Amino acid sequence: MSTLRTIRCLVGLMAGCILAACGAKRTSDADIKAIQSNLRQYHAAATMVFLETGKDKVTYADVVGSDKYIRSIAPVNGENYTDLVVKPDSRSLSVTTADGRQVVWLIPQ
Repeated sequence: MSTLRTIRCLVGLMAGCILAACGAKRTSDADIKAIQSNLRQYHAAATMVFLETGKDKVTYADVVGSDKYIRSIAPVNGENYTDLVVKPDSRSLSVTTADGRQVVWLIPQ
């Protein structure tokens, strides 16, 4: 009986390890750099919109689209750029990845 329990326990532990390994992708350092690059490009496009239009805030719809400065932004790890709003006095931009990590890009002043 105890051998059967030991085997069940080991199978359960192995299954848990496999499920954890197959779960959500973890955000690597390379992913963070790619996301920060997306945020930097987003800010550069927003700056152009500020200069051209004089708007007091710039949204995703103002900078991303087939006829905009950025045609599309491909998420690196499930982050969502559609809620980003840039104002002239913004100090940073940030998004949250699929694994819950917040990635911040500080706007140079």
